[in-house]
Amino acid sequence: MRALFFMGVCIVWGGAVAFKGLLAVRTGEPYVFSVWDGGILRVGKHLSPLGARIKIGVGVSMALAALLLVTGIVPFMVGGGVVIAAALVSVGSDFVHASDPSYDDDDRL
Repeated sequence: MRALFFMGVCIVWGGAVAFKGLLAVRTGEPYVFSVWDGGILRVGKHLSPLGARIKIGVGVSMALAALLLVTGIVPFMVGGGVVIAAALVSVGSDFVHASDPSYDDDDRL
């Protein structure tokens, strides 16, 4: 039951992250972290356009793998492995592509 709840959270979170990344890419606005998608340490930091594209891929792969796992289409080890790998790629890319807006050169006069 807990695994099913966790996979449901992964489906919702992955879909929301992919949607937020897609909006950032389509509008040209920066992807700005909130508490729900970046944690307390990354709130307010911006993600580069490449980082936003990575977020789209990570969100879609996490949501799709969790959905396939919940429906029983893929075995637990495969679906769980994809979810864990997507989470690790997400965290790694966040640290590589995130910037603090207070240190950006564009904001200085």
